[in-house]
Amino acid sequence: MEINKKNFYSATYTFAVIIIFQVIGNYSRQKYVQEEFMDDAIHYVKLAYQIADKGIYSSDGIEYSYSREPLSSFLQAGYLKIFTPSSIHSDLNKLLTGRENLLRVNAINLIYLLAISLAMWWVGWMIFHSHFWSMLAIAITDMYLAFYENYLITINSEMLSILLLILLTGSLIKFTQFKNLKWAIWTGVIMGLLVLTKAVFYYLLPFYLLGVLILIWIREVQSRKKLLTNFLAIGLSYFLIIFPWMFRNHIHFDDFSIAERGGQVLLIRAIKNQMTEIEYKGGYYAYAPQAFNKLFLGKILDFKENDLIYGGKLQRLNRGLEEDQNAIQNNELDKLISYYQRTHFIEIPKLFKEASRLNVLPEELLKSKAFEMIKSDFTNHLKMTILFNWRGIWIYKGQYFFVALANLFLFVSFYFVFSKSLIKRDMVALTLCLLTMYYILFHSFLTHYIPRYSVILLPILSLASVLLIRNCYNAFKKNNQFHPC
Repeated sequence: MEINKKNFYSATYTFAVIIIFQVIGNYSRQKYVQEEFMDDAIHYVKLAYQIADKGIYSSDGIEYSYSREPLSSFLQAGYLKIFTPSSIHSDLNKLLTGRENLLRVNAINLIYLLAISLAMWWVGWMIFHSHFWSMLAIAITDMYLAFYENYLITINSEMLSILLLILLTGSLIKFTQFKNLKWAIWTGVIMGLLVLTKAVFYYLLPFYLLGVLILIWIREVQSRKKLLTNFLAIGLSYFLIIFPWMFRNHIHFDDFSIAERGGQVLLIRAIKNQMTEIEYKGGYYAYAPQAFNKLFLGKILDFKENDLIYGGKLQRLNRGLEEDQNAIQNNELDKLISYYQRTHFIEIPKLFKEASRLNVLPEELLKSKAFEMIKSDFTNHLKMTILFNWRGIWIYKGQYFFVALANLFLFVSFYFVFSKSLIKRDMVALTLCLLTMYYILFHSFLTHYIPRYSVILLPILSLASVLLIRNCYNAFKKNNQFHPC
């Protein structure tokens, strides 16, 4: 009875923390919302508007599109139709501008935040069998989302990706425990939904499933036939979710894929491989948190903030140069400086024209050109992979030292827990960490790994770090010494 009472109180405290972060998230959203959406958010809102208004997945309501993964835009469209007045969701200009209008549009993120917290509670209980440790992981994730990155004020696919990734983790943990058809089907469905939200998982999930299959196959000698049946069910349910969208793209664009932007990202990475030695060294400064740069990295690496502005040694690493923005507005593209803007406005359009002349898919030409550049100096590409891995881990790049330190701790903890799970063949910890490890390696190796790509890993990183903290706590409690392994 006492244990039940403890669980009741712990569950109550956890639920209270979730509600508190809903309130904080809403306050943060209202405090930091701007007068208009910027960058990618504009594109996502346009896609949602066209779905809600004309029932077509398109940026302009005329031509079909597959420029981005569809699921988040369809959910946003449904949200707009149900929860916003027709005077707003039928007027694109109102959806994109005006503080009050933006608050109505981005309120969907509060729904995602609540769902993420509840999903983490579910997965946390499976890992820790404790509401307290689950609550700590929830608090870490919600704090980052609400305070430091403000993903609550914009519109993109990150919040939905976070939710689906944690749901997939929970579903697979359940499957590894029970190995039944119900959890196999749920796992396949969630996998499909995740791919329709972040196409990068289309390349990663087969390897993830193969890794899980091998681990279970080694352990489960008696029920291998049933195991294969369940994995076929995962594959079939996954295929049924993604096939209609891929077939739609095949009909309209002759491209059997999820989205078309992969070649662009790969080309940006291939061009950034051309950094000079000074730029490569400066990358560790440019991509680090401001707090670390001011305290010690600037002195160690011999760089300062002025190196990142116009005329500085690292100007080409700064995609936000004012001079670049002026060149874009004045259509003087030959004056562009940064690697990113030159690739985006000069190299990519040039290859699109070339693809049209050759009558080939632009995506295929972009990928072909990028891989050709990578293969031409593969040793340098491997060297650049280290830099972009460094760039990707800094979800927080601000000036608060302890927040940056916490960011570092999340990744160090994750690597520690992953390594330990490999050595001990811990199925729960491996299920938690393996896909995230693939994801980090993929982006380090094949993209320019902007920090936004790592935001969707927050729940997994938080759960792994709390797992390490709990192991250390239990070791101290049991042996009065530090021995987390």
